[in-house]
Amino acid sequence: MMSKYLVVACGLPGMGKTTLMDEIGDISRQNDYGFRLFNSGELRRADTRYNWLKSPDDFKNNPGVLDEISSETLKQSVSFLGDCDGNVVVGFDQTFTRKNSREGIWQILHSSSELQYIVAEVYAGGDRELIPGFGRKSQNKDFSDMSFEESFKDFVRRLGIYMERSTHFSEDDFFQEHRPAYARLERTTGAIEMGNQQNTSPELIDIVVDAMKRLNERFGHSSTVSVADAQ
Repeated sequence: MMSKYLVVACGLPGMGKTTLMDEIGDISRQNDYGFRLFNSGELRRADTRYNWLKSPDDFKNNPGVLDEISSETLKQSVSFLGDCDGNVVVGFDQTFTRKNSREGIWQILHSSSELQYIVAEVYAGGDRELIPGFGRKSQNKDFSDMSFEESFKDFVRRLGIYMERSTHFSEDDFFQEHRPAYARLERTTGAIEMGNQQNTSPELIDIVVDAMKRLNERFGHSSTVSVADAQ
């Protein structure tokens, strides 16, 4: 019997979701699984329909468009899983931090009754609003025509917008009713928390938790700075 798994990334921009997906991909391949990553930001940057989404204000004023992109990315992820032969892990990489956006994502996940998935969250706890390292983000197409200082300021503004609208998935009605499996990595301490493990595959849990441990080993506990200090 083939094993087909989906990892739903969760976390604010720059927290390390894509780096975690890199680790998940490496571990998957080492265990003879195929791996494919679907990233909503990459889909947006590659699709000319969304070329006008550039400034932080564009992102702030058009949340419905971003929801559309996330849903389209997930649909591609699920379609790819369905078409695959053999064992495969697929990563769905987006923020998963806005309630309205998550409602559409939960519906897609629930529509495939046999889909085995886990929410993999990367976050920084505590009372402060935190930003981890920015190096990888500064290299993507959104900031290609900016200096490092300009791109960092732009990123901080975008992050502030995301944080203003951020709520946790555990507050959603869908989560309360269906109890999807999750794993959470707190970047400043390295703590890993799991929940609802009974609702997905133990193999998938092992892959995600091992990836989180590797992230800790590679980078240690992330140094962070508050959004207010960075502006």
